[in-house]
Amino acid sequence: MIKENTQDLLNLIHYSPNEIYIIDYDTNKYLFVNTGACKISGYSKEELLKMDVFDIDVSLTCEKFDNLKKKFSDKDTIQSRAVYRKKDGSSYNSQTYMHTIQYENKKAIVIFNNNISDIVELKQKYKKQADILEHIHDSIISTDLDGNILSYNKGSEILLGFTKDEAIGKNILDIYGFENPTDLKSLQKILEKNNEYDMEAYLTKKDGTRIICDIYLSAVRNEQNEMSGMVGYSLDITDKKEAENLIEEQAQRLRHQAYYDILTDLPNRVLFQDRLSQAIKMSKRNNEKFALLFIDLDKFKHINDSLGHPIGDKVLLEASKRLKSSIRDEDTLSRIGGDEFTIIIRKLQKNKSASIVAKKILKIMKKPIIVNNKALKISASVGISIFPDDTKNEHKLIKFSDKAMYKAKVHRNTFKYYKKR
Repeated sequence: MIKENTQDLLNLIHYSPNEIYIIDYDTNKYLFVNTGACKISGYSKEELLKMDVFDIDVSLTCEKFDNLKKKFSDKDTIQSRAVYRKKDGSSYNSQTYMHTIQYENKKAIVIFNNNISDIVELKQKYKKQADILEHIHDSIISTDLDGNILSYNKGSEILLGFTKDEAIGKNILDIYGFENPTDLKSLQKILEKNNEYDMEAYLTKKDGTRIICDIYLSAVRNEQNEMSGMVGYSLDITDKKEAENLIEEQAQRLRHQAYYDILTDLPNRVLFQDRLSQAIKMSKRNNEKFALLFIDLDKFKHINDSLGHPIGDKVLLEASKRLKSSIRDEDTLSRIGGDEFTIIIRKLQKNKSASIVAKKILKIMKKPIIVNNKALKISASVGISIFPDDTKNEHKLIKFSDKAMYKAKVHRNTFKYYKKR
């Protein structure tokens, strides 16, 4: 029975797919090799038994092997990494386990090898990827589900100013501000569902500076496909956003200049035409009336010519403020050129209601305008046309109020309604 068990054990060793070698402790020559060793190395049993351990283990030197042998007195099993060369010249990485035994009345060493080439290759691949991520200029930070920072590359040090030692273990909320629209828990819910998320957010640098970044987030999952953390790739877009904001501000300024008078900041002729068109549409829809007042400042040309444009500009500014104070917020005051202004009075109940506004204008414009300690006297002439009583045509409505204004200007400081002949 013992003999049968021994034979079974020998067969198990001999036919094992793993490499098993026995070498002479003193000469380092092979005394035994199993089928697995022959199959993996490509050598026959006869060829291997003529070799020593240095013929195949290219990573081993005499000095290294002598040092390994010295360790046998301290440990029963010695582990080491080796690189074995096959008969065809190719090589592979191996995890080696060695024991001292007695074999054929000799002190010997038995070697069990596991081919770990795939593991080493994968490890080198991950190490290469990690090195790339470590030295890439953009920030890459990974955290656990509580937001604690687990990894932090060189790009993050450059971007945020914190060193790796300062950042690892720190909570990401110390960097990711509370003023951002999406909190940490909400981000995790998004990643749990979609696995990735692209966003813009503010980050805080070590010196307290706030920067805005384009952040690409990705979920980190374990072997059970459960989310265990997240990794964020951050790119500083502060300069880009500032440039975009500057361009937008300039565009808004240009749009404003296209529709508003530079001096008074009132709607100009272009915006007045648009507001008038809108007033006509709304009045037709709601069956309402509105009045158009055309206003010209009396004596302004004399002030502008005799005292100069700077004084004239101040008079126009004060006149526009007074006119603005005479109307409701829903009405539109425009400067259409020089000393000419228009007012659209919406939702007119009676035609004579426009007279109330006209009288307020005449009264307020009669008060002297003080410029550089000088009291300047001006007045206003106002012409009024009514939609739809006088006309339903936009251009005629302007023309009629202009005609009425010229009639008022004959007398000055008065107002006139348009009258058909």
